[in-house]
Amino acid sequence: QETSKSDTTLERVMVAMNRMAVEPSARGAMVQQGCLTACIAVEQKEDLPSETRKNTVTQARHCVAKMLVTTNPALLTSSQRIGAIKPLLELVRHHQSSDLSQFEALMSLTNLASLNHETKDKIVAERGLKIITYAMYSDHDQVRQAATEALCNLVPHDGMLEHLSNKENLRLWVSFSCDIEYEEKLGTARAASGCIAMA
Repeated sequence: QETSKSDTTLERVMVAMNRMAVEPSARGAMVQQGCLTACIAVEQKEDLPSETRKNTVTQARHCVAKMLVTTNPALLTSSQRIGAIKPLLELVRHHQSSDLSQFEALMSLTNLASLNHETKDKIVAERGLKIITYAMYSDHDQVRQAATEALCNLVPHDGMLEHLSNKENLRLWVSFSCDIEYEEKLGTARAASGCIAMA
């Protein structure tokens, strides 16, 4: 499908916003000025046949992750919190996502999951347990730790407790909690141990 001028313009806007969001001090102002809401709106467009549109959505998802990794979720509206969850999970799920983008998305999900039952419900409803659990197998230590912490913050949601009641899943968590041989894995081990203790 032919790429329109409006598609190209939107892609450039998302790229520019993503670059702005690299600066932590700019993120709060970006959220206040509507950048988060705009990125969520891009995610909600389902017609994505062209490479330009696909890249636009990827840029929007990463921008959401960058903005929310350091933003207190209590300062967001309910629609912003709920609307951000799907793009963050899609960023974690996508096989072409960089380690950095997955890490930032997982940290943002960790923050959102810590807020209230509504955000936990939405994460579970969007297949978040499966997506985040898969990220626990990442070769990148920080991605693995962030995934573990995100799931830990879903306790005591019924979906997470059911997840841990599965023997295979529980075996994975116990394995992570005992993996303290290397210093870079201590954070993951602590998060896994804390999750088991809370459950």
